[in-house]
Amino acid sequence: MGNTFNREDLDKEIVETPADEAGDEIADFETDDDTADETVEAVEQAARPVTAEREPDEEPVRRFTDQLPPIAGGDDPMPDLSDPDVEFDNDKYREKMAKWVKVQGRLEARRMLREDEDTRIGQKIHQSIEAKVAAFEKDHPDFKEKVRENTVLAKNQLHPDAGAIVARSKYTAELLYRFGSDLPLAIRTAGLNAAQQGAVIDRLITEIEAEKTKAAPQSGQRQPTLTRKGPATRDQQMGTSAADLARQSRERKMKSRFYGK
Repeated sequence: MGNTFNREDLDKEIVETPADEAGDEIADFETDDDTADETVEAVEQAARPVTAEREPDEEPVRRFTDQLPPIAGGDDPMPDLSDPDVEFDNDKYREKMAKWVKVQGRLEARRMLREDEDTRIGQKIHQSIEAKVAAFEKDHPDFKEKVRENTVLAKNQLHPDAGAIVARSKYTAELLYRFGSDLPLAIRTAGLNAAQQGAVIDRLITEIEAEKTKAAPQSGQRQPTLTRKGPATRDQQMGTSAADLARQSRERKMKSRFYGK
């Protein structure tokens, strides 16, 4: 029989059950794929183990020029005879021009000093990276193929700020190796902004430290040692053989007495 409805049924108030509310929540959750991905990522992030202490990264290099006070008058334009404080007076003009040239000389000297600092800092960072990579590459001979000669990584570079985080980290080689081993991850990360890239790098460092902590032997536990027992001496071998012979002789005598043989 088919369902029939009367006027009273239509006037009744509709009350949602808990199952209906749960269904609405699921429907709302599935409306936006990006929101769903972010929610899943948040759940995975919360489920990841957090290390008790993060090993410190290398300290960022402090430039000497960054600590110098600004040069007064560095932004002043080149003097002109029509300036209000000159008013076409040659003496005032020459005095103002001499001060301006002196300031420009100081600015140029500081610019050259900063270039020298940048060169030395770049060399120091490069040497630090090569040292970490060399130590890691001993146990990972495919590092050259996955990182050094990887054209995908070369086309998908990190933001300079994120790259500085990788360079200062104790796990520079491990991070580069992870990106080289997971090219989709490297491509996705390269498409993010600097802050998002930093978050990805921080998550990878947490995973690397957790793996190292798990692989390292726990403190207070003694590693089992294998002891090799030395061979028995000739006297021990002879003594054992003599005892066996004496026992066998006694057994034969007892059998002879018992059986009358």
